[in-house]
Amino acid sequence: MKSGEATLKRQTGIGAETAKGIVVITVPALCLISLIFCNLVSKNQLDIGFSIPYKGFELFQLLFNGGAYTMYDPWGNVVTVKYPMFMCIAAMAGIILLVLLLAFLVLRYTLWKEKARVSHIASFACMTAGGIFIVGYIALLFCSVSVHDYYDNPVSFYSIFEIKSVVLIVGLALVLDGVIEYKLGVKSARLIKKFLPIYGFMAIPLVLICIFNLYPVWLQTILSFKDFNLKDGVWGSKWVGLYQFKTIFTDTLMLQVIGRTIYISVLRLIVGIIPPLILSVCLYDLKSSKMRSVFQNIVYIPHFFSWVVVYAITYSLLSPEGLMNSVFGTSVDYMVSKKYFLTIVIVTSIWKELGWGTILYLAALSGVDTSLFEAAKIDGAKPLQRVVHITLPSIRNTIVFLTVMSLGNILKGAGGEQLLLFYSATTKDQALVIDTWLVWYGMKELQYSLGAAMSFFQSAIGMIMVLGCNYISKKTCEVSMW
Repeated sequence: MKSGEATLKRQTGIGAETAKGIVVITVPALCLISLIFCNLVSKNQLDIGFSIPYKGFELFQLLFNGGAYTMYDPWGNVVTVKYPMFMCIAAMAGIILLVLLLAFLVLRYTLWKEKARVSHIASFACMTAGGIFIVGYIALLFCSVSVHDYYDNPVSFYSIFEIKSVVLIVGLALVLDGVIEYKLGVKSARLIKKFLPIYGFMAIPLVLICIFNLYPVWLQTILSFKDFNLKDGVWGSKWVGLYQFKTIFTDTLMLQVIGRTIYISVLRLIVGIIPPLILSVCLYDLKSSKMRSVFQNIVYIPHFFSWVVVYAITYSLLSPEGLMNSVFGTSVDYMVSKKYFLTIVIVTSIWKELGWGTILYLAALSGVDTSLFEAAKIDGAKPLQRVVHITLPSIRNTIVFLTVMSLGNILKGAGGEQLLLFYSATTKDQALVIDTWLVWYGMKELQYSLGAAMSFFQSAIGMIMVLGCNYISKKTCEVSMW
């Protein structure tokens, strides 16, 4: 017995293979239980369906009765519903596949544990089974299933909500199980045992992340390929494929919204990088540290203001009764003027966020070797030359980071929250960017599927921009985020 495995057995009372076997066998067992105790065929709009926990043999009954199933509706009437045969066969095949996989894994860790090749076969078997479930999940998304009542009339129903979710989870779990079987060794098993309490605590935030972060993203992705209506819900709504994305790229209004979003985002990107960089360089060159701290705090304070406060300050300055008109003796309502709207948005954005970028650049400058500046002064370098040849190259990592992150928000950086506060009836068109469109049209006019497609498009472009810019930066100037 290897020393590592001997140590594990001495500490835990079990061998490495046994510990790994417990993990590998438990995963498909839980998957099988999840499939059995979920509603495999789903509910129609009358809440007609069957659940395995209560009537476990009804799935077999469906196979021998051609998919026909007799039940009571919520009003006590006997109803016979006929489900598509392929749905019944697929459900049974999935359960049989898991049973066979589970039996094979039990044999692998009992009778066949001495055979090395069995481990590789088991790993590929888990991955293959997981792949089958994932492919099945994708197929369920595209297929349109209908059921019929006793009189052979079509009955519309919510498209197998529970099984769709469970099938994907089962598929991913089995793939992960295969990876564990293939990769987990003696050392890893020992570490799992050692840090098991930590993993237990990590499971809690992981579950919360899956529920509140990953599941909404997944739901949004599915919704973007459907024609959503409130009656049928997300899963029961009609699958329309790329129709919503086609609308985004063909509708005149949508193209205008995307173009205006990019335009405002680019302006905010420029003013969000260059002014803080200039200000940070100027503050860094101040000889008095106290003066530097004073100016630094002054420009940083607006960052903590909400956009509501910023709007209130702006209104007090630019309204017909505001300070600007009082000083010049005019009565111009700058807040509702199309001419000044974009300027007001950009200027207030600079004022609010100037301090944040400045702090980041100053933090980067604090790590620059001051002897470089002293040597440059001795050599006769002027201030601008020192900035170009010493300051900027020394903080290029920070510049690249902020630039890449800003480019990743090219479709989300138009300042939707700010525009929702600053717009008026006369400037609504100037404030119509993707974020505001999602509120005014996507939510208020119930265009949920189109809104989900637009959000998906935002996220996809943002990811592509971040990865692309990071790659270009790495190849050109050898600086990257990872």
